[in-house]
Amino acid sequence: MLRVLSAVCALLLLAAAPPRAGNAVHLIEDITVAGPQQVRNAICFLCSVRVDGAARGNLVVIAGNIYLNGPVHKDIVVLGGNVTMTSKATVEGSLVVFGGHLYRDPAATIGRGRVVVRPIVFLPILLVLAAILAGLIFLLRMLSPAERSGFPPLSRF
Repeated sequence: MLRVLSAVCALLLLAAAPPRAGNAVHLIEDITVAGPQQVRNAICFLCSVRVDGAARGNLVVIAGNIYLNGPVHKDIVVLGGNVTMTSKATVEGSLVVFGGHLYRDPAATIGRGRVVVRPIVFLPILLVLAAILAGLIFLLRMLSPAERSGFPPLSRF
């Protein structure tokens, strides 16, 4: 489990990195890797990835889906989406689906392991994180003095 969490953190850091040659980084635009094509890493936010060719690196999708019909040589991380694997799909690394489902053909292979957290578990975790964040903001506002509000004091005539 610790190895999977470290892979998720590494892939999210990769998503924040500037794009390099061979990488596909998209926002609201689907990524398609056709038959003979290859991509090094594919990072997608609010969109989906379809791999009919090959992915030599990692696939990271946030709020989207992955349709896999070819090999992925490293890891797959999906936050808030589904993964569909056909009989030709192979993942040599780990597969993490957080807040979605895995639809896998029995002939599809996953190398190092898989973690699937279904949406019914994903939503309460998001709600708890939002409540903690709201509580921290409330405490910071209550503890900060009024003089630090950024507004000058009102003059008294």
